[in-house]
Amino acid sequence: MENIDFIRDLAMVLAAAAGMAVLFYRIHQPPVLGYLLAGLIVGPHTPSFASVSNPTTLRIFADLGIILLMFTLGLEFNSQKLRKVGATAVFTACFDVAILLWLGYSFGRMMGWSAIQSLFLGAIICDSSTTILAKILKDLGWGKRKFADLVVGITLVEDVLAVVLIAALTGLGAAGTLPTRSLLISFGGLLVFMISLLVVGWLILPGILGWIKRFHSDELIVVSLMGLCFTIAVIAVKLQYSIALGAFILGFVISEAGPDHRIENLMMPLRHLFSAIFFVAIGMMIDPDILIAHAGLILPVTALVIFGKIAANTTGCLLVGESPGTSLRTGIAMAQIGEFAYLIAALGLTLGLTQNYLFQVAISVSALTTLINVQLLRHCDPIVNWVGTHTSPRLHEALAMYGRWLGTFSHSYFDNPIRKSFRRSMLIIAINTALIAGIFFAFSRVAWHWPSLPVWIGGSNALLWLAASLIASPLYVANIRKIQALGMLLSELCVPASLRAGWARSVRALIANTVLLLGLVCLGLITLFLSATFLPSPAVLTVIIIAVLIIMWARWRTLSRIYSLAQSTVFRRMGTGPETTPPVSGQASKLLNLHMESIAVAPTSSVAYQRLADIGLRTRTGANAVSIERAGTAILSPGPDEILRPDDRVFLVGRPDQIAAAKQLLDPA
Repeated sequence: MENIDFIRDLAMVLAAAAGMAVLFYRIHQPPVLGYLLAGLIVGPHTPSFASVSNPTTLRIFADLGIILLMFTLGLEFNSQKLRKVGATAVFTACFDVAILLWLGYSFGRMMGWSAIQSLFLGAIICDSSTTILAKILKDLGWGKRKFADLVVGITLVEDVLAVVLIAALTGLGAAGTLPTRSLLISFGGLLVFMISLLVVGWLILPGILGWIKRFHSDELIVVSLMGLCFTIAVIAVKLQYSIALGAFILGFVISEAGPDHRIENLMMPLRHLFSAIFFVAIGMMIDPDILIAHAGLILPVTALVIFGKIAANTTGCLLVGESPGTSLRTGIAMAQIGEFAYLIAALGLTLGLTQNYLFQVAISVSALTTLINVQLLRHCDPIVNWVGTHTSPRLHEALAMYGRWLGTFSHSYFDNPIRKSFRRSMLIIAINTALIAGIFFAFSRVAWHWPSLPVWIGGSNALLWLAASLIASPLYVANIRKIQALGMLLSELCVPASLRAGWARSVRALIANTVLLLGLVCLGLITLFLSATFLPSPAVLTVIIIAVLIIMWARWRTLSRIYSLAQSTVFRRMGTGPETTPPVSGQASKLLNLHMESIAVAPTSSVAYQRLADIGLRTRTGANAVSIERAGTAILSPGPDEILRPDDRVFLVGRPDQIAAAKQLLDPA
């Protein structure tokens, strides 16, 4: 048989993995260590035992292991966990990456290396492995602990930062200087990819899964999910992003469709099989000769990773108000590096910017830190208790006082209703803009393969640009309305509505109109930038823009309803998941979901010339009217006796579903 060598290699790998897993289970150690040792035994660097003839093929199976491991991890990670660790994970990850970049660069310069090679060392040691940590925490049975969720969040953010670093280092190798523009484009493109995948997934996937489950076939579920998973992985790779990131996002989106352990149970056997091959493949990369020859470099770098990451992550968590115990456990868990170290080291070697030994050092340090990290995690509770008993009580008091102060400051500053409404509106505008970017980017890719069309209709670019604009039109309408509402809010903050003089009304109108004009200009420029690769001729483009604007004006309410329905669906599915958090106080719960929209009272509306009390806006929908704009004047906090008049613009605050109900009440047409 032609493929007998591959089958023999796979058989030896699985046999060695099974043998080592049994051994390590018997001695009460995580099996991941056994897999690494199995890879070392059957790998090409141990001639007496080497049995694998084609390690490259096994790396393909290792990639399958990464995809399935990250997919199932995403199934266990829902929006409740994301909200808990979001801000802490982002800050700690950025702090950790910055500190380790600096430590690696400083160490390299101290060793007499060039600035570029030192920078590569910093990039190699700055990212902890989501894949390896997820496996270790799962084996230890700690997947449900608070710090485990925080660790997963931090490593995912670090993976995003690692992708940006790879783009920056690639540009550095090509141009010799740090490409700021390319770096920003790469980071922006990554955010667009993630946001588009999340939003589209929340809108489409629950319906697809519900339809598939009707057949009551495990086979159909597995085949369909694997098709989706590998499709997303291929798209991520084509866009030069991480296959692990795409698989995790897909699993996360599916988890938001509701609690369903059936999918997770179906995926587990595949995950166990291919993740074992992944760790064996890592072990096969370990070269004992390199370990011995460069021990004087490998050991200090290993110590730098372990102590540097423990210190950086512990400090980062403490700075955002986490408890000392959670912070130290997080720091201990993060004390290792993984697959991105290989990618960055291989990139430096390919670009000719680093020496060959740095790649082997990266592999060796990753393996050593993984081995040491497992033991540190197994004993992290005794370590935390020991540190707690040997730490000054004054330090504990100071940290507790800092945590209380930070909580008070966050509550007074970030939970302010106006600031919260402003931040939420800006976030929604940013998300809508990212989705617009995703739409135009997708059509730009289609334009490369689209057949030529007659010139009299403007060519294929005209048709594609028109289609992209129409698909994105609900997002444009939503952004325009949000910008208009922000302009009104800023005008009232700058010039209080209590000032009723003519100059005050003029200034408020000037501020509101200026914000709206600037927002429209920015939307136009962003659209032209995103579609630069398939813009039609200026004359045709002008005609298309006029046509799209007419369609948006004529179907404004329909497009608004389409967007509101989609937004309500996304927010509703973000709020579901296998775990729910205890309810907070009534007022706090409202603030957590605060959202602002505005709606105009049409002259023919049934609510015109009625009091707010008679309409029953709050009692029937739950939304609040916080302001009414009437003839250039703002009426703040209108009372129940306030009468709505034609052409009034009512500013509503509430959850998306409440606002959708209020819009239906005020404008049922």
